Amino acid sequence: MDESLDSARRAVPLAAISAVAGLALLAYAISTAGVAEIAEGLRRLGAGFLAIVALSGLRFACRTWGWMVCIEGQPRLRFFEAFEAKLIGDALGNLTPMGLFVSEPAKAMLVRRTVQVSNAVPAMLIENMVCALSGVVMIGLGALAVLVALPLRGPLRPLSVALLAGAVVTIGASGWLMTARPGLMSGFAGWLHRRGLVPHRLHAALDRVRSLEERVFGFATRHPGRVPWLLLLMLAFHLVTIGEAYVTLAYITDTVTPSFLTAYLFEAINKLVTVGFTFVPLRLGVDEAATGYVAKALQLGTATGVTLALVRKARMLCWSAVGVALLARRGFRRRPASG
Repeated sequence: MDESLDSARRAVPLAAISAVAGLALLAYAISTAGVAEIAEGLRRLGAGFLAIVALSGLRFACRTWGWMVCIEGQPRLRFFEAFEAKLIGDALGNLTPMGLFVSEPAKAMLVRRTVQVSNAVPAMLIENMVCALSGVVMIGLGALAVLVALPLRGPLRPLSVALLAGAVVTIGASGWLMTARPGLMSGFAGWLHRRGLVPHRLHAALDRVRSLEERVFGFATRHPGRVPWLLLLMLAFHLVTIGEAYVTLAYITDTVTPSFLTAYLFEAINKLVTVGFTFVPLRLGVDEAATGYVAKALQLGTATGVTLALVRKARMLCWSAVGVALLARRGFRRRPASG
């Protein structure tokens, strides 16, 4: 945890610069799309925002169940405890410049009274890896759908080809890692140690790294019955995200009926932005600019894409507020009584 905090402190300057640049990009995206057009889309959404927030809650539920499926040993983690940890951890990652350096370790620490950290961390890594890999599949299929179904011009075609190729390479490399289990992290650390590039006091950490790798990459072998459930939960997670985009588009547009493919493409772009710009707090500006560009290419209008991204950011802030409230409640519960 201390190492994570040290890494987080080193990341603060980059996050601060990214936030300033993101705000400038956000202002540009909004001005380009048109404030009046965005305001009209938000007016159409109205109370439909509650449906968006509810669907987003299902996304958290799918990820929470996925984490629970991956936890080994006893006792088992209870859903509401895991859900609370998930919300708090994501809030810390979204609202601070520390991102994954704090959000993921925080989730494991928040459930340590029920599940040992040594069991919670590998499960979290497995769930994150499977979710990330399924997200890469989604991006690749989205790029393929764009190439097949849409008449592309400008940089979109070479970009789609590059994304498809990148997805294929990533999936192939991941498959090799899961089957060959070469121990890349421990092997590299051992190579550094043998050449005197790692302090001797860190030698004991190599065994922990090897153990962690074995627990992560050997999970499917030890629990083959859990793998289908984990994959189904990740599929449900992605379907809910597509459904959220579809519902949002249905509310904010009044001239075009959204299609499943359109919603899918927007979510594929969202996944790409999330992966590529994790260091930008809330993906400020990047999400709006990218989504607006794609909406314009799909002939939906830049304002539609920017509005979709703003709605997505608003529901993220709503759930982050819930996470902060839960964290505050924990603090109040543990505060010693005075007098």
